[in-house]
Amino acid sequence: MTAAPQTPAPDAGAGPDVRRLAVAGLGRAGIAHAMAIVQHDGCAFAGAFEPRAELRRFARGAGFTQPLEGTLTKLRERSPFDALVVCAPLDSRAGVAADALAAGHDVLVDGLPARSLAAAAPLVALPADVRARLRCATPSLFHPLLRRGAAVIASGVLGTPATVRASVFVSRVFAHGAPPQGDDVLDFAVGDLLVLLDHVLGPVVRVSATAQRLYGERVDEAHATLTHANGVVTGLDASWSVPGYPRAAVVIEVEGDRGTLIASDDAIEVDLAEADGGMDAGVTRVLPADLPDTLPFDSGEGARALHAFVSSLHGGTASELAGDRAMRALGVLDAMRRAFASGATEECAS
Repeated sequence: MTAAPQTPAPDAGAGPDVRRLAVAGLGRAGIAHAMAIVQHDGCAFAGAFEPRAELRRFARGAGFTQPLEGTLTKLRERSPFDALVVCAPLDSRAGVAADALAAGHDVLVDGLPARSLAAAAPLVALPADVRARLRCATPSLFHPLLRRGAAVIASGVLGTPATVRASVFVSRVFAHGAPPQGDDVLDFAVGDLLVLLDHVLGPVVRVSATAQRLYGERVDEAHATLTHANGVVTGLDASWSVPGYPRAAVVIEVEGDRGTLIASDDAIEVDLAEADGGMDAGVTRVLPADLPDTLPFDSGEGARALHAFVSSLHGGTASELAGDRAMRALGVLDAMRRAFASGATEECAS
């Protein structure tokens, strides 16, 4: 791994407009976010909190000279910070984020804050004005092509959606008698897609769903019908046992009364009956190379999300990071699990 650039302590030479950011968790995502912070002009890296000593040693070996502590309290004492980027394991994210919010920090969670609303109880218990400082970043909202697809849907050029389908597939190969111990396809892939659907089509209020368990008791495939608050109905399919998808592959298909769209992380295809909103009639296809990107192509969605978070600390909106959207996604996941068990349509927590 390339060593992180050596930088001064966060308060040395940092201007009044530079926000000091700390990282919770020094796994792969935490290291990536720390490196992105170091390279960002609008913030400075204050240090990291990581209970596992071996990961702190790894980060030190990668070149980070800032304080790396085993507890959030100790990090705060040694190196005060303005905001925290939470890249901790899923089961501990809600507690870490809630502690930081209660202490007055802005918080960005890398992904969903928990597996379920019950697991997110520390966040739910916070006053609404405190929880309002929670932001959550899911990759699909920061992928250039999926962002472009979301903008096309929001523009209204497709007309009223009549049919919407969404899918996410990823390869995870494991022995028949040894399925993963802690996750299933909902934990691994569906939450990100639900946040994207909430962003482009509005909140989901009702769910009916079925599950397939191919390798034991874990859910390996899920099929759901999602009813949004505006009446739009989305059919959702998810599997983590489809070969050929080393990364989660997200696809949204929308058929409206004036046109259709297929958006994925590979390409966007829009077919309009008439020219509208600056788009030509007929088929328009957009590939990754067709989109200008203000960040380096290999920086990834995490760096784009961090950029949006830093912008929000300076007064920007960063609507894609809305924490309430991620919390609603947890409510939909809970409703899907209840629907698996009941076979009935389940209401989603608001």
